[in-house]
Amino acid sequence: MIDIKTRKNILRQLAKDDGDVILTSLEKEAGKIEKILNEVTDFKTIEDYIDLLDAFAYRIPEKAFSILDCLLQRLETLQVTHEPFSMISEDMVSRLYSKSKLVNACLNCYRHICYFDIKKILMIFLKYSSNEDTNIRRQAVEGINDIAGYNLEVYKVRGLYDHREIIDRIESLLNEEKVKYFNGLIAVCINLLSPELKSTTFSYPNITFTTASHIANDILADIRQRSIIFLENLYKLVVNIEDKKVILGTLQNACRTPHRAKYDNEFYQIIRQNTEYILGVLEKIVDTEEDLQLVQVIEEDAYWLYRHFPDQTVRNATCKVKAILDTKYEYQVFKVLIGFRGVFNSWCNEENDPKIGDIDVENEFQSENQNREKRLQELINDVHPENYEQWEKRIIAWSQIQSNDMATFPYFSRFLENIGKNLPDFTLSLIREHDEHLDRFMVPIIIGILQSNKKDEFQTFTKSWLAQEKHLQVMAKVCEYADYFDQNLLLEVTEIAINLQDRRTLYECLSALFCKLEQYTNTVFNTLLQRILKVLTECQDSHWIQNFWYRNNLQTIIQTMEDKTIDDVLSNLTYLDRIDYVGEYILAAIAECNPTKILDFFGKRIKSISQEEYKRDYEPVPFSFDQLRSPLAKIHELTIRIIRQWCIDDRSRLFCHLCGKLISNIFPEFEENLKNEILNLIQEGGEEDYQFILEILKNYHENHNIYDVITELIKRLPEGRRELNEIMMILQSTGVVTGEYGFVEAYKRKKTEIELWLENDDSKIRAFAEDYIAMLDRMIDSEEIMAKERIILMKHQHRE
Repeated sequence: MIDIKTRKNILRQLAKDDGDVILTSLEKEAGKIEKILNEVTDFKTIEDYIDLLDAFAYRIPEKAFSILDCLLQRLETLQVTHEPFSMISEDMVSRLYSKSKLVNACLNCYRHICYFDIKKILMIFLKYSSNEDTNIRRQAVEGINDIAGYNLEVYKVRGLYDHREIIDRIESLLNEEKVKYFNGLIAVCINLLSPELKSTTFSYPNITFTTASHIANDILADIRQRSIIFLENLYKLVVNIEDKKVILGTLQNACRTPHRAKYDNEFYQIIRQNTEYILGVLEKIVDTEEDLQLVQVIEEDAYWLYRHFPDQTVRNATCKVKAILDTKYEYQVFKVLIGFRGVFNSWCNEENDPKIGDIDVENEFQSENQNREKRLQELINDVHPENYEQWEKRIIAWSQIQSNDMATFPYFSRFLENIGKNLPDFTLSLIREHDEHLDRFMVPIIIGILQSNKKDEFQTFTKSWLAQEKHLQVMAKVCEYADYFDQNLLLEVTEIAINLQDRRTLYECLSALFCKLEQYTNTVFNTLLQRILKVLTECQDSHWIQNFWYRNNLQTIIQTMEDKTIDDVLSNLTYLDRIDYVGEYILAAIAECNPTKILDFFGKRIKSISQEEYKRDYEPVPFSFDQLRSPLAKIHELTIRIIRQWCIDDRSRLFCHLCGKLISNIFPEFEENLKNEILNLIQEGGEEDYQFILEILKNYHENHNIYDVITELIKRLPEGRRELNEIMMILQSTGVVTGEYGFVEAYKRKKTEIELWLENDDSKIRAFAEDYIAMLDRMIDSEEIMAKERIILMKHQHRE
């Protein structure tokens, strides 16, 4: 029976030939595929037959549509099966054999036949662009990009016909469908409003990326204008503020001219007209939009067009937007306190405006800061009992805006701190009545109150919050940022967070503890840190290091830690899936004082994994070291001895491989001290050390420094030992090569380097060199033949 791969190649070749007989055969084959896909439940079989259909679907598009439609409908309720696996975790199996992969395979097949029925395929992609699965959504959007994008090669054949079909179809959608398929429709509009046509062509041995500007015509102008109107109407339908921001961003992109391609004046005029219309839309939105975050985005977009668009009519249109903005006092207040995207310089002022391209960015930035600082002080002074109610509404509303930390809105935080300090009665009343609404920005308010004559009243709140176990993160942050510091408050918050296993609050407690290190005795500091780490380690949570690694007093903190505390830190960090720069930065700081503890740490990571786990996301040893090299290399003799003992205790290939990787990270260039240690190990050690040494050498591709070690090993190994074959593999290893003859050239170079060994005084080395050179000659001949065949196949594939 013909295997699936061969069958696919045959069908792909048959599909290239015309004729009724061939078409009839392909239809019969499609019928067989349809029958199988309607009956089987096995993942691999379904995947293989989708791939088989994909090979010739373009010859029988209607039948392919029918098969794929039925399969997608069947997959919605199908329980996919697969062969049992005893060595792979359930989590890995669920990812390898998920229905989403089969759906993606179907969508990929649709992409290859999309031009046979643009409207039908568009609706399929729109449907799946709102799917819950991220990978499916991504594949659907890529399909939309295929059919709605301006492909230069397709354009030469079909012109703008498909794009007119697309705009017709999306305009006919019901309002409910427009909201439902929002993400997909945005992708459609982004493509329809693109100012460039693009294509990618392949030939031997080149890949050519081509970009061209549109040729202006009435059809293109109509497509662009209708797309803009579609977005304008979509803005009115959606409710989510982030969706509205996406629409505004898409409209802004519609005003851009081609980035890389030259364009003529006719196309420029189309873009200019689109830009004027869009500014008219923004003018209407600004006049009625109540959400000041959106008004801020519009101001930024209008300002960008004013500075960058080289047309006075467009600049005049932006000034109309600004004129409305200037009348909106509430927005002007919002912009000063919240508006990190607001514009604070004077613009639309012909006398003072610099010419486009002559703007001094540094001076403009300084001017913005000065203007904003001046307005901030004015607003701080503006708060008084007569307008408390108005400010209360503002503060409550603006405190709901998403902010991960106080650095997002520094002016608002400073404003709140100042009124907390100067008007404590007002801010205490705010907290008393609206504490739930103020949670995100309560910290600066409290810091201000603690600087006032009402600071003792804050204790009333803390007692109540501690009793109710609420606002724990707020109190922990206050302990970190406030000059006034209550040791007992942090201890009480930490105790409650430990009992609740509230990890986010524990992160904040650690930050406060590190920040106020000097306020605690070493005993209290270590005891508290150990208790917090115990909870986080039980939860296998190491995210706390994100609040730790960057601190100026990092080394002081580590020096304050007792041995047990450092052990607890390292035990916690064993749960890091990967040691990235953050983890390494902390480990390097510990290694300066305790390098052997870091070695033990990596030993535990290596020992803790099984073969199954190693194939998953856990990476016991990172790809390379940066900060850790120096402190560990200082104890090179001890490092080699310790890791060698690990390999004697556990001789598994995986374990020794990871130990070799760890050593190569510490000594990336096979330094002289490493070479001497290994040579001493060969002379003083026994045969049990050979595998350990080979695993180290495997990490040094084409590094001539390893030759002395290899020749010493060859002298000591009896003829016929397995290790000699491994040595050949190490010497043969090339790393990355380029070009069809890359391996050929690399092997020839290796042959030249090793020919000197033929004159060595040791007979074992000469014999090894003869065998190795003979192997290289065979590989050179084989690679030359394969390289020529690859060139012929690639030329045939590209029809050259």
